[in-house]
Amino acid sequence: MTLKNNTAVPRGYSLIRYADIDANNADGGDFKNWFDFEHDSAWGYNPGFNTYGLMMTAVPTNSASHFTFVQNTSKGPDPCAPVNNLPSTPFFGDGSAGVDFNGTLGAGKR
Repeated sequence: MTLKNNTAVPRGYSLIRYADIDANNADGGDFKNWFDFEHDSAWGYNPGFNTYGLMMTAVPTNSASHFTFVQNTSKGPDPCAPVNNLPSTPFFGDGSAGVDFNGTLGAGKR
């Protein structure tokens, strides 16, 4: 994914990548999984007999800051307040994970 500022002035941005992780459904489960995160990655997994999971990882760049998070809901984060549904971690339930990138793009820059 590439962001480009098509205007003549610098613009701030916030881009959120999000995933509703239902790893436990692989066992015909109830969509409840274990969730946790650290600075560059957030994940959800099913540690049962058939271990399944998904991890989102931020690749740091010089032009963007980022933070990862997990939510105690499967719904997408509020783009104006992406940290409204943060649980204590590790968290067990029907949740989701995301990465929030923030920065400024110069005029005509990618």
